[in-house]
Formats: sequence, C-alpha cells, structure tokens
Amino acid sequence: MFDPKDRTKLVKLGQEEYSTYRLNDTISHFICRLAYCRTEELKKWFLTQETRFFSLRIKMLENREVKILLNKHLDIHYEALKESDHEWKSYKEQITFKTGSESDKPEDYLRVPFKEALPLIAKRQVFLLKGIAFVPITQLQQIACNHFRFKLSLELTKASKNLPLILKDQRIQSMLLALSNHNAIDFNIYEVKAPSDGDKINLSELDYHARLSFPPCMKALHQVLKNQHHLKHYGRL
Repeated sequence: MFDPKDRTKLVKLGQEEYSTYRLNDTISHFICRLAYCRTEELKKWFLTQETRFFSLRIKMLENREVKILLNKHLDIHYEALKESDHEWKSYKEQITFKTGSESDKPEDYLRVPFKEALPLIAKRQVFLLKGIAFVPITQLQQIACNHFRFKLSLELTKASKNLPLILKDQRIQSMLLALSNHNAIDFNIYEVKAPSDGDKINLSELDYHARLSFPPCMKALHQVLKNQHHLKHYGRL
C-alpha cells in the first residue's frame, strides 16, 4: 500500500503508471476487506489500521480539500458560519475559545451535528449549542476519519454476510488462502464447527479448539497444514 512519504514519487509517474497504482491499491484494499471480515477481532484490527492509513493520507490535503472530499464522496455538506449569523454574533468568544483556534474568521468554523463530533466534544475542544458543534475547519480531518471508520465498519459487516457466496469464485479464494499461507492472517475457507457435548474432542471440532486454545506457534502451523496439506522441515521441527 501507499506510503505518504513517497508522495513525490507519484508526481513523477505518468498517467498510465498512476492509474495502475490506483487500481492495484484499490484491489488490495478490497481483498484485505474480505480477508478481515470473518471475525470481530479481525474486523477491529483492520478498522484500526485502515483508519490510521486513511488519516496519514488525508493529512496531505488542505483543509478546504477535505471539505470538498466529504461533499463529493459522502454527500456531507457542513455549513460554514457567516459574519451575520446569530451564533457568531452572540457566541463568538466561546466558539473561538473552546477550540483554541487563533482564527477569528467565521468562515473557518463549521456547523457539525454533535453525533459526528463526539471525540472533540468529549475532549471539550468545541463549543456545543442546541445539538450543533462548532468545529474549526482545522479539525475536519478528524471528522473525516470518523466517517471513514463508520462506513468501513458497515462495509465489513456486509462483506461478512456475503462471504460464502463470494468464496465460490476460485480466484478470490486462492488469493485469500495465499494471505493465510504467508501468515498474514488466520484465514480458513471452511466453517469452524462448534464442539458438541461430550468428554472427547472429535476431529471435526479440532479447528474450533485450535482457534481458541492453541498458542500462536501451533495455531500458525495448524493453519498452514489445513491450507497446504503439509509442513516443511522447519515447521515439523
């Protein structure tokens, strides 16, 4: 995936090379989305890493560009304050004091529903009035990251529901198994059966107990054995 530090390299790329990069980056994201949608633990890890990656990318944009991004791709339109607004005339000092911003221009503050600015409200970083948080445009990047995480969470849930159907495509199945074979994730195309009542563990229940009880080294070996049907010398050793 793309490292923000390498942005200068992209500038030197031609249109064809850049299109190829964008295509590969998009494909890799959706393959990882399928691979990490199976369990809540995998979803949580993927959400954290992708949100962090998105945050690094969006920091490369100007504040006004972030606003345009939200408008274009998420249809989210935050209204900027105006000099003639009642809120600005009555609460100007509170709005600027709460945010710690040095700007005294009303157009540098946006009206954001309080539910979409909860992290800022929890830290008392914005002025709140009648369900509206007055957010400085400099904090819009954090708002965008929250939207990204929420939308990605919904898409992971949708992917999890449709995964059995998607796995019928042998091309996708082979890519997901390749990730598992390189120990990137614990992925198994077969459903794990819950144990039945009894004193003994059946062979069909081994995958279930492996996920819950095996230490990391044994779990990795068991996963490779399931996917490749053999272990190499050092794996057996």
